[in-house]
Amino acid sequence: MNQIRVAVVAAVIAAGFTLASQAQNQTQPPMSAASQAQIQAEEEKHEITQPEANYHAGGSPLANEPMHPNANPKAPKMSEAEFEIGRKTYFERC
Repeated sequence: MNQIRVAVVAAVIAAGFTLASQAQNQTQPPMSAASQAQIQAEEEKHEITQPEANYHAGGSPLANEPMHPNANPKAPKMSEAEFEIGRKTYFERC
């Protein structure tokens, strides 16, 4: 009875691998010239305005601030000054 179950599980796994390899081997059909022209026209249509370029080129305002290191990955990112304010508030409440 166990040998039959093992054989069925092995057959299912083999079928899964076969389907996965066939899916990876499929290629996308070539795009028509009209589709390629439409995509190219949409890309050319979107021009970046100066305010948009300034927005994307701007750096982080916290780039020069020393950040407080924390071992907990779920802890929020905060600067040393923010951490000191939080520490002071915590100990004043206790």
